[in-house]
Amino acid sequence: MERAGDYEYPMCPGTVAGRFDPDQHVFRNQDYGFIEARLLQALKLIRGVNPRVRVLLTVSPVPLTATKSDAHVLVATTWSKSVLRAVAGQTAARLGFVDYFPSYEIIASTPFGGRFYEDNKRGVKRKGSITSWRPSLRTRTVAFRSLRVEGPNCRRPRPA
Repeated sequence: MERAGDYEYPMCPGTVAGRFDPDQHVFRNQDYGFIEARLLQALKLIRGVNPRVRVLLTVSPVPLTATKSDAHVLVATTWSKSVLRAVAGQTAARLGFVDYFPSYEIIASTPFGGRFYEDNKRGVKRKGSITSWRPSLRTRTVAFRSLRVEGPNCRRPRPA
């Protein structure tokens, strides 16, 4: 496991530790249709258990450090994040009980010039997390009334 800040990120066997065994490990770059179908299947199962559940989707702003695809890691990261973002956005637009939280856009977008990333350009600084969550908590209070907001840099969202 690679450590970045307080988080651990799983790595492909053979990249940092272990050994890649083609008989055991398979690289599969999942496309839009595959991801959407699995997400809708998971949401259906969740709603089967709790029909009143609300779901908040997001795309991690943490970039890939390696890829087995033939693309450069920057291209692979952009492709992966774009597909995940498209699936999340389309699902949130279609289903009333699903919402999207823009952590990817807030942390990784050009206007912020990477200032929310740690020096390793992968981990997200605490200030970045707080900055990205604060507006979302204010706009989602109605949907997530039971959410508790605590800490010196957080304010309880006002009811809409």
